[in-house]
Amino acid sequence: MTRSDAAGRRPLVVPFWALAGVVAAVCAGMVRTPLYQRAPEMAAYGVTFDLCLTIPALYYFLVVRRGAHPATLIPVFGAGMLAARLLVPSGHREFLHALAPLGSVLELVLVGLVFSRARRTSRTLRAEASAGPAEKIRLAVEGIFGRGRLAGFLAAEITILWFALFSWRRRREEEGTTFYRASGWGTVLAGLLVLIAGEGLGAHLLLASWSARAAWTFTALDVYGVLWLLGDFQALRLLPTTFDGRTLRLRLGMRWSGEVDARNVTSVSRLAPGEFRKSRDTLRFSVLDEPRYAITFREPVPFRGIAGLERRVRIVALLPDDPAAFEALFSAFPA
Repeated sequence: MTRSDAAGRRPLVVPFWALAGVVAAVCAGMVRTPLYQRAPEMAAYGVTFDLCLTIPALYYFLVVRRGAHPATLIPVFGAGMLAARLLVPSGHREFLHALAPLGSVLELVLVGLVFSRARRTSRTLRAEASAGPAEKIRLAVEGIFGRGRLAGFLAAEITILWFALFSWRRRREEEGTTFYRASGWGTVLAGLLVLIAGEGLGAHLLLASWSARAAWTFTALDVYGVLWLLGDFQALRLLPTTFDGRTLRLRLGMRWSGEVDARNVTSVSRLAPGEFRKSRDTLRFSVLDEPRYAITFREPVPFRGIAGLERRVRIVALLPDDPAAFEALFSAFPA
């Protein structure tokens, strides 16, 4: 069956989730029965096999072969491994440990596919050719997984890692307003990194006396946390808020972003100290300190956040790094 033939058939997503739920429920029940205690090694092998291989196989036949991108198998496999780690007792995870290298390879394959597709996107879509790396990665992930929470989460994580590892020689591609220096976020970040390094070293040495694997797992999480903080900082620095006279593109790094038609802006006003009030329809564009300006919209505007989060807001409260430049940028709007 060719790819075009598969694309003409609708993926059986609901039947897959129903069967996957049955398999997972059976596995969860198995580890709590006396039968598991009689032959724990064999039962653990069966539970791991079903969660990590049977469920992805069901996904392949019911979803991938009917048109979904093959790369969508990778998160299914990862979810199966996570479920097996939660269900199978620690002393019976030999098969799970044997599958771990495959999981790491598949994660690298997924990242490689996303970057490859992002490069093709910038070459083939003229409308997006001038987009920044965050937008290209988002389009690439949505091209593989479609729109949704999973795609939003994967795009955000890959983009954050890209900023942490590959953006240090880049300059801002657009002039605009940022919202991190006024709160001294760079100094706070430096303190956090020193704290993580000191705490991480002590925790590693302490855990190593009990379990080398636990010590290195904790250290790996610390390293990921450092990369995430660095990527978030670079995104705050390199993704400014811009206005071209027609469209206002509001961005707080990777944390929140949204586009507003200038005709939908009713006012840009100053906030007195203590005037800012949190509300469901207000979004805050300040890292630590209170906002000093507010942009009000006539109609609610959708904003996209990390991990696929979405909010519709009427007011964005901001603390710009350069108030004079901010006021000049928005001088065309009503006072």
